[in-house]
Amino acid sequence: MKIRKYLVIILGLIIFSLSFGDIKANDLNLSNDSTFQNISNDLDNDSKSVNVSTWDEFNDAMVSDDISNINIKKDLVYTKTSEAERDIIIPLKSIKINGEGHKIDFRGVSFYNNDAVPQNMNIKWNINNLDMYGRNYYGPLKSGGYTNNNNPNYGSGVITYDNVSYSGAQLYSVYNFDAIFSGNNMVNSVNSYISPFDNKKYSTQTNQNAIEATNLTVTDNATLNSTVDNAGVIYLDNQGSFKIGNNSHVNLQSLKAGGENNQSALWVKDSLTIGDDSNLSIETAPDGYQSICNMPDTSYKRDFKIGDRSKFYAKVDGQLNPSSNWWPKSTLDFGNNIQFNQGKDSNFKVEALNAGKSRDMDLLDFGSSSSFNQDENSTFDLNVAGVSENKNNLINFGDGTSFNQSKYSKFNINVNKSSGNQADLINFAKNNNINLDSNASFKINAESLSGNTSDIIYVGNNSNFKLGSSTNF
Repeated sequence: MKIRKYLVIILGLIIFSLSFGDIKANDLNLSNDSTFQNISNDLDNDSKSVNVSTWDEFNDAMVSDDISNINIKKDLVYTKTSEAERDIIIPLKSIKINGEGHKIDFRGVSFYNNDAVPQNMNIKWNINNLDMYGRNYYGPLKSGGYTNNNNPNYGSGVITYDNVSYSGAQLYSVYNFDAIFSGNNMVNSVNSYISPFDNKKYSTQTNQNAIEATNLTVTDNATLNSTVDNAGVIYLDNQGSFKIGNNSHVNLQSLKAGGENNQSALWVKDSLTIGDDSNLSIETAPDGYQSICNMPDTSYKRDFKIGDRSKFYAKVDGQLNPSSNWWPKSTLDFGNNIQFNQGKDSNFKVEALNAGKSRDMDLLDFGSSSSFNQDENSTFDLNVAGVSENKNNLINFGDGTSFNQSKYSKFNINVNKSSGNQADLINFAKNNNINLDSNASFKINAESLSGNTSDIIYVGNNSNFKLGSSTNF
């Protein structure tokens, strides 16, 4: 956790809240149903533009009240001071940085504004066609002020990256802004990097997430590849959602399970939706317990949706819980009220081939009042190997859950070279409805499992189990 980082932001928000004392908890929007696919990042035609060829010109444009369009004409590097953290205040304004294929090494500089966005104002930051480097754990651009993601009485904030690459501490900390990626993007949170300006190695403010925002969108026909050295990869705050458009590809990888928000590679507090013909791949840290995705409990319905012909793939490289951590409570925690939906011809696959001592946790947990739905020809695969101690279920479906397989869908569990499972492979709690349509396939391969497994499948009280004709069960 960035303790200093959050204290600065909290202090700023407390000062601002003194003049807005009527903010109430029930004013908050707890569900983010809107999408950001069609948000325009073009600034007003009357905004002032400037061409910059030196760092000083760039800095002057950023801190100017009336310059919004900045055209980068040469590679730029900050060299005036050597500290890893130099924060520069900028006005609350929309900004468009047109990189034009150039490079900027921000070194320790982070341009930031922590002002709340006034109601009816839309702040848009757009950074495009730029290769970036930086040491500051806030990232080259940061905002910490309130937006309508905190309270409807504020305006909106959006940051868009279009065809960018970044190597540094963190790309951005925009806790209350929404973030958009379009085009092809690479974001690597590293503990050091080699600057292209002098070929020297620069240490960063280490162990950072790559991305922190509220809602995150990867637009249609876009890519986002992100790797972190020692932390979780993406952290979404304020009931934030993660949306991946059509024909888009996202790859997330954590190389070590330490640092910021390290318990999970991906944190999503609302919905996760993958469009058609798209992929989301997540690889957890190999050195110890790190969950795939954490989606905490909510009082309202949320979505985990995989579009038609799309793929969700997660690889758990390390042991599931070698240090007896108690939280998150599962390797893929969907929380309660989740609506899990697989589109036609889609694939969901999780592999944990060195499971080890998973102890008192479920591998996959669908909380109470949830639904699980597979459309035609979709495939669900869970492959587990090397379990040496497990006192909970591989998959848990909470109270009041519905489980539905459409025709020709496949649900597969494979457990190999495991000897320590002491609970159910699949647990359906009470008051569940389980419906397998005609020609659906539900298979569990546990031939190499030894130990005191309670049940292969447990179905609780007041539950209904319906098999269609020609179901392969």
